[in-house]
Amino acid sequence: SGLEPAKIKTTGKIEDSAFNKKNNYSNGIDLNFVPLNKMILDSLENIIINKRLYLDYKNNNLAINTELINYTNLVKQYLKKNPSKTIEINGHTDNNGYFENNLIIGQNKADALKAYFIKNGISENEINTFSRGEAEPIANKYTEEGKALNNRIEIRIN
Repeated sequence: SGLEPAKIKTTGKIEDSAFNKKNNYSNGIDLNFVPLNKMILDSLENIIINKRLYLDYKNNNLAINTELINYTNLVKQYLKKNPSKTIEINGHTDNNGYFENNLIIGQNKADALKAYFIKNGISENEINTFSRGEAEPIANKYTEEGKALNNRIEIRIN
């Protein structure tokens, strides 16, 4: 349900248990939720509101992975608590092909992520998509490593 396994601590102990007269079980599972401290919450918010994703995108299809699923769940929770916020999705590409085509590919990537967010419960009205194509590289655009880094989606929550 979107919780990372590392965030869940389980312990066990043996205690007497019994069913009461209404056939309800007692001394079963006890859940304790511990609030995160302010520093952790601030760093989580920073991760959520400024995110760079490297997703496989082929034939106009977005490959869904665990990072995307977890991030989507965090965004949904964040937007529920901050309903005035909006999402900006920017699609970026490497410099293979023509500039105009890369703008279209970047837009298709951003739109595919928007569709995924909508399918998973985020309101369409909260999402804007844009393409930067190859115009804003973050790495050397003439090496394979640089091209891989430039081929990304950036998300900002404002």
